Amino acid sequence: MRFSRSDLLATSATLLLSAMLFHFYLADVNSAAPAGSGDSVGTIVFKKRSATRKTASSLGWARLRNASPVFGADTLRTADRSEASLIFSDGTSLDLLDNTMIKVDFGAAGRVLEFVEGAIELGGNAAAAETTVRIGDSTLSADAAASLSLTGTGSEVKVEVASGAATVLHADGTSSLIRENQEARIDVASGAVAVRDLELIPRSPRQNERFISSAGGATDIPFSFSLLNGSEGESYVQLARDEGFTEIVAEVPATSAGADGLMGASLSLEDGTWYWRARHGDGTFSNFRRLTLNREQPVSLNQPADGIERPYRKKAPVIRFSWGEAPGATAYVLELSRDPSFSAPEIRTRTVVSSLSVGSLLEGRWYWRVVPDYPFRRVGPETAPAYRSFSVSRREAMAAPTPSYPGNGTLFQIQEVSTGLSFSWVAEPEAVRYELALSASRDLSNPVALLATASPYLHVSEGLSPLSAAPGTWYWGVRWKDDEGNLSPFSRPSTLNGIDGSMAIRLSYPPDGYVVADSLVRNLRFSWKTNVPARTVFQVSRDREFSDLAAEEDVVSETALGGDWKVGTYYWRLRTYNADGVPFLETPVRSFSVADPFPAPVLIQPDPRASFMIRSDDERLFEWKTPPGADYVRLDLIREGESEPRVSLPALSASSVTLPLGTLPDGRYRVRLQGFGLDKESSSRIIGYAEEFPVAFRTLTFARLVSPADGAEIDGLSAIRSGVALGWENADTPDRAELLISRDPSLKDPLYRNGSPARTDGPGRLPEGTYYWTVRNYIDAFDVSAKETYRFTVTPVPLLAAPALLGPADGTVLDPPFLRGHRELLFEWEAVNGANRYAFNLFKAPGGKPVLTVQVTEPRFLLTDLASLSRGGFFWTVEARGVGAGGYVEQEGIQGRSGFSVDIPALTAPSIDTPRTSYGF
Repeated sequence: MRFSRSDLLATSATLLLSAMLFHFYLADVNSAAPAGSGDSVGTIVFKKRSATRKTASSLGWARLRNASPVFGADTLRTADRSEASLIFSDGTSLDLLDNTMIKVDFGAAGRVLEFVEGAIELGGNAAAAETTVRIGDSTLSADAAASLSLTGTGSEVKVEVASGAATVLHADGTSSLIRENQEARIDVASGAVAVRDLELIPRSPRQNERFISSAGGATDIPFSFSLLNGSEGESYVQLARDEGFTEIVAEVPATSAGADGLMGASLSLEDGTWYWRARHGDGTFSNFRRLTLNREQPVSLNQPADGIERPYRKKAPVIRFSWGEAPGATAYVLELSRDPSFSAPEIRTRTVVSSLSVGSLLEGRWYWRVVPDYPFRRVGPETAPAYRSFSVSRREAMAAPTPSYPGNGTLFQIQEVSTGLSFSWVAEPEAVRYELALSASRDLSNPVALLATASPYLHVSEGLSPLSAAPGTWYWGVRWKDDEGNLSPFSRPSTLNGIDGSMAIRLSYPPDGYVVADSLVRNLRFSWKTNVPARTVFQVSRDREFSDLAAEEDVVSETALGGDWKVGTYYWRLRTYNADGVPFLETPVRSFSVADPFPAPVLIQPDPRASFMIRSDDERLFEWKTPPGADYVRLDLIREGESEPRVSLPALSASSVTLPLGTLPDGRYRVRLQGFGLDKESSSRIIGYAEEFPVAFRTLTFARLVSPADGAEIDGLSAIRSGVALGWENADTPDRAELLISRDPSLKDPLYRNGSPARTDGPGRLPEGTYYWTVRNYIDAFDVSAKETYRFTVTPVPLLAAPALLGPADGTVLDPPFLRGHRELLFEWEAVNGANRYAFNLFKAPGGKPVLTVQVTEPRFLLTDLASLSRGGFFWTVEARGVGAGGYVEQEGIQGRSGFSVDIPALTAPSIDTPRTSYGF
C-alpha cells in the first residue's frame, strides 16, 4: 500500500466505520422483534436460517432473534429453506417447515393456532394442555399426547395423526374423528373431511428431523416404520432426494424391529436433505418424511493467539475472545478452565454471537474453547472441541509498547511522503500519553520528529522532508507515560524503507494481449524487472479485478513459468507487499489468452462425399477453408492401406494447391489437413487439430500409339500385299474412339477415318508415301486421346526385272518364205522371278501404236493371226508383273523390247491383155 496523506483519513474512517457497523451488527444480532402483548406462551428456536413475526399491533414483519419469546397474538412465518421449532411453555412443541405461516391465538378459548399454509409438526406429552388448530371455518383439536403433522395450502390441508387422536369440528356443529394412524384431507372452503386408514406409518426419523455428525464419509441412519393390519410379505425403505421420489437413490428390505409390526432398516447417508418412505410388496406406500444430515465443522479459534501472554501492572486486562461460526449452530458456549481437560470450567458463558470479552481474570495460565450448540440429533461419535491457552501475568516494570503499523521493514514511496505517514501501536491500558520518535539512527537518537499523543495512533505530516530527499532507511519507535509521569523504554525500532516508486517494478514479457497455445502454456515464461526489496507475488487471474485467481506465488527471481490453465483469457501482474502484508505496489495489468488448437481445416474440393475421374498426368485443385488465425496449413495425401503419405506439403500459406493426382495410382486416399500458427511477437506457435477427409478417384490413361513406331519405314511391297496395321492401346475402355490417317501432319482431310477401330486396325493397302496417324479416345467427356501423332513412310515397290526376250530375235525379218511356212508366230521370253503375270504389247513401227495388248501367265505368247501383220517394221514389249488376289497389280516390272519386220512384196493390179473382155464369156 502506498504511504500517503490519505492513509490517516482512510484508516481513521475505516476504523470508525468498522466500529459503527460492528455496533449496529451487535445491535441487530441481539435485537428482537417488538414484544407482543401479554405473557410469553413459548419460545421459537431456529433450526435453519431465520423466521419473522408480525404482532397484533403491527402491519409489518420483523425478524426474530433465535430463542425469542412468542406471544399470544403473534403471526409467525418461515421463508424459503428456513425451519424453526415453537416450544410452548407446557412442553409441547410445534415444528415449522419452510414457507409456513401460522397465527398464535392464546386467549380465553385456550391455545389456538391458525394454520395458513406450509407444513407443521405438532407434538407434546400427556401433562400438557390440548391444542386447537383453526383451518378455515373448521377447527382441529388434538389431545396433549397427540403427535400429528399438517401440510397444505389455502385450498386443502392434509392431517396425519401418528399418535393419539384429533377431532375436526365443522361450522355446522358436526365433527369428524381422526384416529391414530389415520390421514384426513380437509377442504378449507367447504370443511369436508375425507379420512382413510394408513397401513404404513413412518416412525423414525420423524418428519423434518435433523441430524448432525462429526464423522467423515457416509453416516448410518436407522429407519423404522409400522406395518399395520397384519400385512404379510416383504417391505422396504426407499430413499430419494425429492419428495416426489422421481429417482430412487436406495431401496433396502426392512426387517422386524420389535412388536406391533415395527419394521426397520439402516442406510448410509451423505450430507444434505433426504426424503424417505416405506413400501410394501403389494404396492402400498407410506407418506414421506423429510430429514437433513449436517456435517459438523470444527469451530476455528481466532483470538487470543495460542500461548500468548497478557501482562499488566495495576489493572487486570480485558481479554477478547473470537472464533469462527459453526454452520447450523444456534448458540456457542465459551468455557475457560485452569486445566486442558475442562473437567471443571471456572467460566462458562453462552452467546449467540462469535465473540465475547471477559475481564478480571486472575494471574496464571488459562485454557479456553468454544462448544457449539446444535438443535439437531447427534449421530456417531462426538469430537472434543479444540482449545487454546494464554497466560495472565503481573509485572512491576513498565514494558516497552508493541508497534503495530507500519511494521518493521515497511516500504514507502519517497514521492508521496508529502502526504504524511501514519503510525499505530498496541494500546497500553495504563498509558496516559505516548511519545513517537522518528530517526535516521537505529537507537532513535537525534530524531527528526518527537511527537506526543494521547491515542495509540498518530498521523505525521510535518517535518518529513528528509525522508523524501532520496531512497533510504529510517527508524521509528514509541514509548508511553503512566499517570505518575513515568516513561517506559522505547519500543524496538521498526525500519521504514524509502523506495523510488517511479523505477520500482515493471513487466517485460509477454506483451499485453499475448496468445499462447494450451499445449505450450506450461512453458510460457513471464519476466519483469524490479528493485523493490520486499515480498513480491506473481498473480494470474481469470478476471481483471483479480477476484478469481488462477495462480499466485511468491517470486525470488525475475521470471515465472506458466501453469495448468484452461483455455480462456487471463490477466497477470506483480504485486509487492509491505511489511504489514498490505499491498505496496502493483504493476499495470496485462492480459494473455490460452488458445485452443485451431479447428481443423475443412476440405471444400474435391468433394469428400463423391469419387471422381482424372486423366493420367493431369493435376487436380485441392481447396480448403483455413481456420481463422492459422498462418499455414499442412497437407498430406495418404493412400488407403499405407502409412506414409504419397504427397506431403508441410507449409501451405494459400487455401488451395494443385496436386498431380494423374501421376499417382488411383483408388482411395485420405487427405489430412492441419492448421498451424507461427511463433511471433504477439503469440506462440499454435498447432491446430488435424482432420482427415476421404478422396477417391479413378485415373484415366491416355491412348498410346504402339505400331508402327514413329518414323518407321514400311516396305512398299508389304504395304501393297498385306496393308498397314496400326496398333494402339489404352488401359481403359473408351466410350468413343477414332483412328485417323492423313498425308497432312495436322491430320486435316484424313484419307482414312475409322469411328470404331479395333486395338489393331488399318486401312489395308497403302501406296508409297509419307503418312501421319493418331487415335482419339473419349471416356465420360474426358479426352484421353493419344498425346502424339506418329509418322510412317511406305517405301516404293521395287520393279521386277526386265524379262530376257528369246524370240523372235531382235531384227528378225519375216519374209515370204517364212510366212509361207508358218501360220503362227511364237513370242518367248525368260520367266521373271516374282512375276505371275506378263503384259505383252505389239506395236507397229515407227508410230508405236499398239496392234495387240494381252496379259499372259506364261513366258510366251502365240500370235495365231498373222493377218494382223502388215509389211513393215514391228516391235514388241514384255513387262513382268506381280498380281495379287482380285487382280490387283502389286508389283510392276521393267519392259523388255525387241523388234522384227515383215517383208512381203507390194501388191499391184493384175495385167489384162484384152481390155473390156469379160472373163468367162
